[in-house]
Amino acid sequence: QGFGQLSQVGMQQQWELGRALRSRYNGFLNKSYDRRQIHVRSTDVDRTLMSAEANLAGLYPPGESQIFHHNITWQPIPVHTVPEAEEQLLKFPLLPCPRYLELQKETKESAEYVNKTKENLSLLKMVANETGIPDVSLESVWSIYDTLFCEHRHNMSLPPWATEEVMKRLDELKNFSFMFLFGIYKPVEKARLQGGLLLDQILKNFTEATKSDAEQRLKVIMYSAHDSTLTAL
Repeated sequence: QGFGQLSQVGMQQQWELGRALRSRYNGFLNKSYDRRQIHVRSTDVDRTLMSAEANLAGLYPPGESQIFHHNITWQPIPVHTVPEAEEQLLKFPLLPCPRYLELQKETKESAEYVNKTKENLSLLKMVANETGIPDVSLESVWSIYDTLFCEHRHNMSLPPWATEEVMKRLDELKNFSFMFLFGIYKPVEKARLQGGLLLDQILKNFTEATKSDAEQRLKVIMYSAHDSTLTAL
């Protein structure tokens, strides 16, 4: 289906993860789907929505009373989302945030960022020339590495310039790009402005679950999101 979409391998992995969750929490969760026990929230991105659906297919194979067609061993389970422009919980960095943007500007002026750029300038220029992508920087190079990594994992041939050594260095820069988003310079303040919002919601979920008079006794709140979501936490 193209770049950024969930592959058949990814679907299989999510289904197997759902099966593993069923094995671990069987007895805690109903064997059959019960809307009062689980709430699923995803970002409004094709691959995260599809990941949640594939995962739920493994977690809740339909029982006899839930089968709506004898040839389909699957049941629809709601996955909730909000438009990407309104996402303020699961997709990071959250923008626009004037203070966060100011921190990122200051991060680019830090000695660590400036030195890292100088150390990898020739590599960044080479990647820009080979890919035709202008202005490849420390904070954008992760998307190139991510594409090459996914192609390699799906047994596709990499371009000749993407040698083992280049891939190793790009992997290191990918990790640095995540540090740029949430670390390097004033990481505590960055964390509060970004992942702090999700952490606050998780703590509210825990508090709500402890209330004996809670109207909805959810057992699982499932989030389907991104690697940057975990990094922000």
